[in-house]
Amino acid sequence: MVDTTDTTRSVNTELCRQISIETEYWFNVLKRVVSVIKFIAARGLPYRGDSEIIGNNNNGNYLGILGLISEYDPFSKNHLEEFGNKEKGHLSYISKTIFNEVILLLKTNVMHYITNEIKISKYYSIIMDSTPELSKVDQVTIVIRYCTKSDVQERLLESEPIENHTGQSIYDVLEKLLSNVGLNIEDCRGQSYDNAYE
Repeated sequence: MVDTTDTTRSVNTELCRQISIETEYWFNVLKRVVSVIKFIAARGLPYRGDSEIIGNNNNGNYLGILGLISEYDPFSKNHLEEFGNKEKGHLSYISKTIFNEVILLLKTNVMHYITNEIKISKYYSIIMDSTPELSKVDQVTIVIRYCTKSDVQERLLESEPIENHTGQSIYDVLEKLLSNVGLNIEDCRGQSYDNAYE
Protein backbone atom coordinates (compact mmCIF):
# COMPACT_ATOMS: atom_id res chain seq x y z
CA MET A 1 0.00 0.00 0.00
CA VAL A 2 1.34 3.47 -1.04
CA ASP A 3 1.24 6.27 1.45
CA THR A 4 -0.42 9.12 -0.47
CA THR A 5 0.03 11.55 2.39
CA ASP A 6 3.78 11.91 1.77
CA THR A 7 3.23 12.33 -1.99
CA THR A 8 0.64 15.05 -1.44
CA ARG A 9 2.91 16.76 1.03
CA SER A 10 5.88 16.68 -1.34
CA VAL A 11 3.80 17.98 -4.28
CA ASN A 12 2.42 20.72 -2.06
CA THR A 13 5.93 21.56 -0.84
CA GLU A 14 7.22 21.77 -4.42
CA LEU A 15 4.30 24.01 -5.47
CA CYS A 16 4.90 26.30 -2.49
CA ARG A 17 8.60 26.47 -3.35
CA GLN A 18 7.84 27.41 -6.97
CA ILE A 19 5.33 30.05 -5.89
CA SER A 20 7.89 31.49 -3.48
CA ILE A 21 10.59 31.65 -6.19
CA GLU A 22 8.22 33.31 -8.67
CA THR A 23 6.95 35.79 -6.05
CA GLU A 24 10.52 36.78 -5.19
CA TYR A 25 11.39 37.17 -8.89
CA TRP A 26 8.48 39.55 -9.62
CA PHE A 27 9.10 41.41 -6.37
CA ASN A 28 12.68 42.09 -7.53
CA VAL A 29 11.40 43.36 -10.89
CA LEU A 30 8.87 45.62 -9.20
CA LYS A 31 11.49 46.92 -6.76
CA ARG A 32 13.62 48.14 -9.67
CA VAL A 33 10.62 49.64 -11.50
CA VAL A 34 9.50 51.57 -8.40
CA SER A 35 13.06 52.84 -7.80
CA VAL A 36 13.28 54.18 -11.36
CA ILE A 37 9.85 55.85 -11.13
CA LYS A 38 10.75 57.48 -7.79
CA PHE A 39 14.10 58.67 -9.21
CA ILE A 40 12.40 60.33 -12.20
CA ALA A 41 9.61 61.84 -10.07
CA ALA A 42 12.04 63.34 -7.54
CA ARG A 43 13.75 65.24 -10.35
CA GLY A 44 10.57 66.32 -12.12
CA LEU A 45 11.62 64.65 -15.38
CA PRO A 46 9.27 63.34 -18.07
CA TYR A 47 8.69 59.60 -17.93
CA ARG A 48 7.82 58.45 -21.41
CA GLY A 49 9.13 59.25 -24.84
CA ASP A 50 7.94 58.71 -28.39
CA SER A 51 8.63 54.97 -28.34
CA GLU A 52 7.74 52.05 -26.05
CA ILE A 53 10.63 49.92 -27.33
CA ILE A 54 13.51 49.07 -25.02
CA GLY A 55 16.79 50.03 -26.64
CA ASN A 56 15.25 52.79 -28.77
CA ASN A 57 16.85 56.21 -28.19
CA ASN A 58 13.41 57.88 -28.08
CA ASN A 59 11.84 55.64 -25.43
CA GLY A 60 12.01 58.23 -22.64
CA ASN A 61 13.59 58.31 -19.21
CA TYR A 62 11.65 55.38 -17.73
CA LEU A 63 12.61 52.72 -20.28
CA GLY A 64 15.98 54.40 -20.88
CA ILE A 65 16.99 54.14 -17.22
CA LEU A 66 15.74 50.54 -17.01
CA GLY A 67 17.95 49.82 -20.04
CA LEU A 68 20.91 51.55 -18.40
CA ILE A 69 20.47 49.56 -15.19
CA SER A 70 20.39 46.34 -17.23
CA GLU A 71 23.91 47.06 -18.50
CA TYR A 72 25.24 46.62 -14.95
CA ASP A 73 22.62 44.42 -13.30
CA PRO A 74 22.48 40.82 -14.62
CA PHE A 75 19.00 40.30 -13.14
CA SER A 76 17.58 43.31 -15.03
CA LYS A 77 19.43 42.33 -18.20
CA ASN A 78 17.95 38.82 -18.16
CA HIS A 79 14.48 40.18 -17.44
CA LEU A 80 14.56 42.72 -20.26
CA GLU A 81 15.92 40.13 -22.70
CA GLU A 82 13.18 37.65 -21.80
CA PHE A 83 10.20 39.96 -21.24
CA GLY A 84 11.05 43.32 -22.85
CA ASN A 85 9.50 44.40 -26.15
CA LYS A 86 6.84 41.68 -26.02
CA GLU A 87 3.42 42.23 -27.50
CA LYS A 88 0.42 43.30 -25.47
CA GLY A 89 -0.89 40.70 -23.04
CA HIS A 90 2.49 39.39 -21.83
CA LEU A 91 3.43 39.97 -18.21
CA SER A 92 6.60 42.05 -17.87
CA TYR A 93 5.99 44.60 -15.07
CA ILE A 94 7.65 47.25 -17.24
CA SER A 95 4.61 48.14 -19.37
CA LYS A 96 2.83 51.47 -19.21
CA THR A 97 -0.08 49.73 -17.43
CA ILE A 98 2.07 48.73 -14.44
CA PHE A 99 3.87 52.06 -14.68
CA ASN A 100 0.55 53.94 -14.36
CA GLU A 101 -0.55 51.73 -11.44
CA VAL A 102 2.70 52.41 -9.58
CA ILE A 103 2.34 56.16 -10.23
CA LEU A 104 -1.22 56.06 -8.86
CA LEU A 105 -0.10 54.18 -5.73
CA LEU A 106 2.75 56.62 -5.15
CA LYS A 107 0.37 59.55 -5.67
CA THR A 108 -2.02 58.08 -3.09
CA ASN A 109 0.82 57.73 -0.55
CA VAL A 110 2.09 61.26 -1.17
CA MET A 111 -1.44 62.72 -0.88
CA HIS A 112 -1.95 60.84 2.38
CA TYR A 113 1.35 62.22 3.74
CA ILE A 114 0.52 65.80 2.69
CA THR A 115 -3.03 65.75 4.04
CA ASN A 116 -1.78 64.36 7.36
CA GLU A 117 0.70 67.25 7.57
CA ILE A 118 -2.11 69.71 6.81
CA LYS A 119 -4.40 68.17 9.42
CA ILE A 120 -1.65 68.57 12.03
CA SER A 121 -1.13 72.20 10.95
CA LYS A 122 -4.92 72.69 10.79
CA TYR A 123 -5.00 75.89 8.74
CA TYR A 124 -4.07 76.25 5.09
CA SER A 125 -4.56 78.43 2.05
CA ILE A 126 -5.49 77.52 -1.51
CA ILE A 127 -3.95 78.71 -4.78
CA MET A 128 -5.82 77.77 -7.96
CA ASP A 129 -5.13 78.54 -11.60
CA SER A 130 -6.35 77.09 -14.85
CA THR A 131 -4.70 76.75 -18.20
CA PRO A 132 -5.18 74.66 -21.33
CA GLU A 133 -2.70 71.83 -21.77
CA LEU A 134 -1.20 70.57 -25.04
CA SER A 135 -4.33 68.56 -25.86
CA LYS A 136 -6.40 71.80 -25.56
CA VAL A 137 -8.16 70.61 -22.39
CA ASP A 138 -8.59 73.23 -19.68
CA GLN A 139 -7.10 72.06 -16.39
CA VAL A 140 -7.30 73.67 -12.98
CA THR A 141 -4.24 73.31 -10.78
CA ILE A 142 -4.78 73.23 -7.02
CA VAL A 143 -1.85 74.15 -4.80
CA ILE A 144 -2.14 74.16 -1.03
CA ARG A 145 0.04 76.19 1.30
CA TYR A 146 0.46 75.46 5.01
CA CYS A 147 2.95 75.75 7.85
CA THR A 148 4.67 72.88 9.61
CA LYS A 149 6.59 73.35 12.87
CA SER A 150 9.75 74.11 10.93
CA ASP A 151 8.79 75.45 7.51
CA VAL A 152 6.18 76.80 5.11
CA GLN A 153 5.08 74.18 2.58
CA GLU A 154 3.52 74.73 -0.82
CA ARG A 155 2.32 71.51 -2.46
CA LEU A 156 0.62 70.73 -5.73
CA LEU A 157 -2.39 68.59 -4.86
CA GLU A 158 -4.18 68.10 -8.16
CA SER A 159 -4.53 69.05 -11.81
CA GLU A 160 -8.11 68.42 -12.84
CA PRO A 161 -9.93 69.07 -16.13
CA ILE A 162 -12.69 71.68 -16.00
CA GLU A 163 -15.59 72.30 -18.34
CA ASN A 164 -15.72 76.09 -17.95
CA HIS A 165 -14.11 78.94 -16.04
CA THR A 166 -17.03 79.96 -13.84
CA GLY A 167 -16.40 80.40 -10.15
CA GLN A 168 -18.93 77.65 -9.41
CA SER A 169 -17.18 75.17 -11.71
CA ILE A 170 -13.79 75.83 -10.13
CA TYR A 171 -15.28 75.67 -6.62
CA ASP A 172 -16.90 72.31 -7.41
CA VAL A 173 -13.50 70.86 -8.34
CA LEU A 174 -12.00 72.23 -5.11
CA GLU A 175 -14.88 70.98 -2.95
CA LYS A 176 -14.61 67.49 -4.45
CA LEU A 177 -10.85 67.34 -3.85
CA LEU A 178 -11.08 68.57 -0.25
CA SER A 179 -13.85 66.09 0.45
CA ASN A 180 -11.84 63.21 -1.05
CA VAL A 181 -8.76 63.96 1.06
CA GLY A 182 -10.72 64.76 4.23
CA LEU A 183 -9.87 68.46 4.62
CA ASN A 184 -12.37 70.92 6.06
CA ILE A 185 -13.02 74.01 3.90
CA GLU A 186 -13.63 76.00 7.10
CA ASP A 187 -9.91 75.64 7.94
CA CYS A 188 -8.97 77.48 4.73
CA ARG A 189 -7.59 80.91 5.70
CA GLY A 190 -6.50 82.26 2.30
CA GLN A 191 -7.59 81.91 -1.33
CA SER A 192 -6.05 82.90 -4.63
CA TYR A 193 -7.74 82.23 -7.97
CA ASP A 194 -7.10 83.14 -11.57
CA ASN A 195 -9.18 82.78 -14.76
CA ALA A 196 -12.47 82.58 -12.84
CA TYR A 197 -15.54 84.66 -13.47
CA GLU A 198 -19.18 84.37 -12.47
